[in-house]
Amino acid sequence: MKKMGFSNPIDLLLESSRIVEHPWVLRNIPSKGRILDVGSTGSQLPLMFAVLGYEVWTIDIRKYDYDGIINNLNCTVGDIMETNFQDSFFDIVLATSTIEHIGLGRYGDIIDSEGDRKSIEEIRRIITNGGVFLMTVPFGRPFLSRRCRIYNNDSLLALLRNFHIENIEYFLRTNNFWIKSTIDQVKNIDSSLKDNAIACVKSKAIN
Repeated sequence: MKKMGFSNPIDLLLESSRIVEHPWVLRNIPSKGRILDVGSTGSQLPLMFAVLGYEVWTIDIRKYDYDGIINNLNCTVGDIMETNFQDSFFDIVLATSTIEHIGLGRYGDIIDSEGDRKSIEEIRRIITNGGVFLMTVPFGRPFLSRRCRIYNNDSLLALLRNFHIENIEYFLRTNNFWIKSTIDQVKNIDSSLKDNAIACVKSKAIN
């Protein structure tokens, strides 16, 4: 007799940090608000939130895969370092595994050594006072390459100086899977070749 249902996971990459980041975003996102997802191409998060009834915008220098699939999903091709959005337009901004790449040219974006700082400044301009910013980045020993930036505690705090950090959770890759960790366990991790530790940051915009 043929076995019914799924016998094996489908397209589930256990080594990918998305297996941590997406549930973390779902756990920390407010129950309502206008959302901007930064660096959306390849992600199903914006589509998921649109299906749940949020009013969602995406921005990426590349076209979003699910553009036009649902009415409350608004897709923008553009650069988060400088946008046409109005001041204080969004209640929630998401940036999962995105900020560390901006300005390095890996995805066809403009080379700018201050791309991460400029992106955060633009996010602060377009998010409401008290708005929630959820960001995930690779964490450990500081490193910079064309692949990405690796942040430590000092560089992360400096990057988010115009936000109030409510909580940071750390996750470590071990045995090709991810486990919740502490800052002491991840602060010296080498993520120069691939992300072996990440920080998930919940913050709010402040004056």
